Amino acid sequence: MSTGETFGRTIQLFLVDGKPTGLRKATIHGWTGVVLVSSQSTFASLTSRDEVDRTGVYVLTGPDPDKQGMTRVYIGSANSVRERIKQSAEKREFWETAIAVTTSDDDLSKGHAEYLEARLIELTAQAGRVTLDNGTQPDTSRRRLPEADVANMEQFLANLRIILPDTYGTRGFLENAPDWLAGWTGIRIDSGDPAAGAETAINWWKSRGEDPRDKLVIFSDGLDVEKIEELHRQFAGRVRVSFGWGTLLTNDFRGLVEDDALAPFSLVCKAIAADGRPTVKLSDKPEKAMGPADEIARYKRVFGVGEQEKLEVIV
Repeated sequence: MSTGETFGRTIQLFLVDGKPTGLRKATIHGWTGVVLVSSQSTFASLTSRDEVDRTGVYVLTGPDPDKQGMTRVYIGSANSVRERIKQSAEKREFWETAIAVTTSDDDLSKGHAEYLEARLIELTAQAGRVTLDNGTQPDTSRRRLPEADVANMEQFLANLRIILPDTYGTRGFLENAPDWLAGWTGIRIDSGDPAAGAETAINWWKSRGEDPRDKLVIFSDGLDVEKIEELHRQFAGRVRVSFGWGTLLTNDFRGLVEDDALAPFSLVCKAIAADGRPTVKLSDKPEKAMGPADEIARYKRVFGVGEQEKLEVIV
């Protein structure tokens, strides 16, 4: 749905081999970009995919062997990401995760990819959070593109920079987030009271010297028509408002049959253990937290989640 600057997005994360630690594919409905993420063990699956044999950019990341506790990153671009990422991976031993960014319709040119590469290197260097393995830092001003193409590539980058903070608890995450993160495109409010989450984001942006009116807030948890209209009235003009309207768009049969038997039910697939240790998912909606109760409580203390209001879980 769209009203002025309001627009909805569906962010889809696909587990290619059915495992959360396996090859993952991320897309946004209406955006031609495709993001694929692999580990070393699934790298062959990554490079065998047709999407990777297209023009795009890629990232190799892993522990920095020279600086304990730091991350090292290499960023590249190519007419065929498949061949170049293989070459780059063979030359580097530090990497554990490979990320390829291409398009579904192969509409990136070499110039587009080189511009994106230069901008990603520039943004990474500005953040100062990792060690860049790139020997040079290309100047984006030398990556000459028509003005319209530059705007398109900046929008392409913007779609890669949406914050999803509620895995750690939105308030605690933002209070401890580095200042450079406030420069990202926006935030997705996926759990908890959506209005309270948006107010938290607005206050955080203001405290970091950012204008919330330039930022995107994506509401995406259990929305129906009434809630969408309510949130639009409350936040339109204060932020750029967007809605990920899913379950209650296609499956809103609440109250139509006896015992509400057609109401949507909550079903998610999450990893429950890694290397023999239990995993934990936190959420701004406490009923959506997953894992052993004592571990959930411990991680809430670690991330300073604090008291949480209980809210109905729709999906």
